[in-house]
Amino acid sequence: MVALIESLLRRPVRPPFGAHWKTVLTRRPSRIRFYGAKLAALEVALAVFVLVAFVVEAVTSYIIAVRENAAVAWPGAPKARGSQCA
Repeated sequence: MVALIESLLRRPVRPPFGAHWKTVLTRRPSRIRFYGAKLAALEVALAVFVLVAFVVEAVTSYIIAVRENAAVAWPGAPKARGSQCA
């Protein structure tokens, strides 16, 4: 939700719909490459945001567990189906 609002706020004001796409399609390589780079940058920013959120939540969980004198048990990696390891 935050990413959607942020992208809407950062969006530049553009001319009417038809004029914009005519420009994009006539100047194909540079404009399409620009939008692809913009999308890739947004994906990287969202990945960093999600990673930071997971780390903050894990640290917070750990701190609460320590203060409550509870056992700290992190989830293990799932085993692959059909593996021969015991």
